[in-house]
Amino acid sequence: MLRLLSALLAGGILAGAAHAEPGPIPVEDLFKNPTFSSPRLSPDGKHIAFLYSEGDRQLVMVRQSGDSNDPGGPIAAITDPNIRLAWLAWANNERLLLSGTTRSSDGRGVRGRRTQLFAVDANKDDFRWLARRWPVHGQGAWRVQFEDQILSYLPDQPDHVLIAYRDPIEDYPAVKRLNIKSGALRSFAPMKRPVVQWHVDADGRLRAGEARDRNGYHAVLRASEEDPWERHLGHDSLREAGLDFAGFSEDPNVVYVAGALEGRSAIYSFDLATGQTRELIWTHRSVDAGSLVYAADGRRLIGVRYVTDWPSIHYFDQAEKNTSRMIRRFLRTKLKRRTSTETVSTTQDGNLRIIRASGPTQPPVHFAFDATTQGVGQLMEEYPRIDRAALTMPEPISFEARDGRTITGYLTIPAAAGDALPPLIVLPHGGPWSRDMMRWDPEVQLFASRGYAVLQVNFRGSTGFGSDLYTSGFREQGLAIQDDITDGVHWAVSQARVDRDRIGIYGTSFGGYSALMNPIRNPGLYRAAASYAGVADFQLQAETNSAYIEHQDAGDVMVGDEDDRKERARLRTQSPLARASEMPVPVLLGHGQDDDVVNAKQSRQMRDALEAAGKRVEYMQFENEIHGFLLEENRVAFYTRLVSFFDEHLASRSPETASAETP
Repeated sequence: MLRLLSALLAGGILAGAAHAEPGPIPVEDLFKNPTFSSPRLSPDGKHIAFLYSEGDRQLVMVRQSGDSNDPGGPIAAITDPNIRLAWLAWANNERLLLSGTTRSSDGRGVRGRRTQLFAVDANKDDFRWLARRWPVHGQGAWRVQFEDQILSYLPDQPDHVLIAYRDPIEDYPAVKRLNIKSGALRSFAPMKRPVVQWHVDADGRLRAGEARDRNGYHAVLRASEEDPWERHLGHDSLREAGLDFAGFSEDPNVVYVAGALEGRSAIYSFDLATGQTRELIWTHRSVDAGSLVYAADGRRLIGVRYVTDWPSIHYFDQAEKNTSRMIRRFLRTKLKRRTSTETVSTTQDGNLRIIRASGPTQPPVHFAFDATTQGVGQLMEEYPRIDRAALTMPEPISFEARDGRTITGYLTIPAAAGDALPPLIVLPHGGPWSRDMMRWDPEVQLFASRGYAVLQVNFRGSTGFGSDLYTSGFREQGLAIQDDITDGVHWAVSQARVDRDRIGIYGTSFGGYSALMNPIRNPGLYRAAASYAGVADFQLQAETNSAYIEHQDAGDVMVGDEDDRKERARLRTQSPLARASEMPVPVLLGHGQDDDVVNAKQSRQMRDALEAAGKRVEYMQFENEIHGFLLEENRVAFYTRLVSFFDEHLASRSPETASAETP
């Protein structure tokens, strides 16, 4: 089967384009929609489905995996550019589910993001939007915002799935059984305040719910659907260590939980009868344990994910460990570079799977693995036009912050720099409750292929390194977090790796906030700053972001209490908007009009304040965008301007020119 499948997909439209000589990678190649994506095997392994993009037009393709004479072809097309398919999945051997992201038509002003769930048969029949006849509310015709929250592909009911269904007028989700042919809904379990997330075991039984309210976190758990719900694992998740639900075990009376061990998240077993942890399952010596990995049947735990520099899996199952090692060796030989891998699709029996491999110098590429023959074959590249010879590998770094804390990150030095010191783009990550790692990052490669060094810093507040680094970022958005970024820049300069006179900073979301705040705190360090969908003021964020308002208690702890006069004064000193007159460099701002995470008012008011202060500012507003980009045209337009902005302001200059320049 593997030989036939690989041969089938290796030719025709799936063949990669010829590579050009290394040089600046075209913006279009990096930021267009992936040509091929989301390959998925049917449960019986007889078919493979995937997405094929032509600009913002998407085709859902299906081919027989066991017939080399089958030409395959499209079974559905998404022609509305405002709908972007995010994933597809086989609900059974005949029918596919498709999730599309679009802008919400509900309400006024900011419309935000919503998902739509579609279904189509593999033989092209019965393509439909499943939620077309779902209930709507009010004069604004409010609909369920997220239609694609699949909880279980019910093993004994192939024409039904379980979904989390949050009514537009309710705060918490119920569980519904969805008919994937008609779209009809039936109640499966009612809403249970304050449960915000439900979990279903491999047999389709609803057995766990995670709850969050003003008192913190707890879980409701049970061994079977006949048992009553019992409250477990309660703790104030922002102020104390505790246990969080992590997954089910093969024993219905035992679940897995994530809890603290020496300041890092570890995995334990938890006894429902006693309400106590049983044993430590796994921990890492320096980073947090991540999500659990199960066998194809969804019952047997085989590993735990974690990230040091690279995403990795610790395997408990020796056969899986050996298979993973063999696949990594094959890919290292085939691709001639290191990658991280993940299984994105598997047949019901686990014999055939699809592996997605990617890394800093390897755009995502998919392979098929046959467990019976232990064979691996390449299927498709997501971005076949990108020349891998033009890609640059980041290097892990660490430095000592001004208070003695060790901070880690990554520095990418372009090969084209030669003996000259390259200009530097500082690229702070979003969140701030996130992190950078060794992964495929088109922004890094955009700059590196044009001769820029790129600095990424896992500043305090970053996740994955334990609770101390994470909580040390609370209420330090404009202070210690920015100091960590600044100290990283000074370290790179002190190591004679970058040109100290040609430094720019760019970020999105919280990274955009850092790109605005850091130059204000460090006049003379930067020559230019760019922000996309960036926060300019936390008071404004609290007033305009519904999620922030909904989780105000978390905002009070992590950012600051907007109702406290002293806190407001403190946050004002950390507001780029309030300190716009101090901006020492030219600024590029970009924002989506319908961004419901960071309201576009943030960038518009920042633009107005900079203009009022006589500063140089350029603003790009995208009328049809949310928090990020849905449309390829807008994405390419922004990054094209971003590059030219830094090319203009970070160009080499004579001492006379430098002394004559003013902000």
